[in-house]
Amino acid sequence: MARTPDTELDRLKREVAWVRLVEPSGINLKQHGKDYLGLCPFHDDKEPSLAISPDKNLWHCLGA
Repeated sequence: MARTPDTELDRLKREVAWVRLVEPSGINLKQHGKDYLGLCPFHDDKEPSLAISPDKNLWHCLGA
């Protein structure tokens, strides 16, 4: 499988917001200060552990 060029990855990081990617998949995000929290789709989550920072356009699972 071919690797995506770094220039393309950088462009996607700048142009595509994580919040806009996650919400249509059915994950309910709630604003918590500047960030958004929701149930992480990568494990059996009972409490919101998926944190998305729109300012940095990064996500992190607090439960993993």
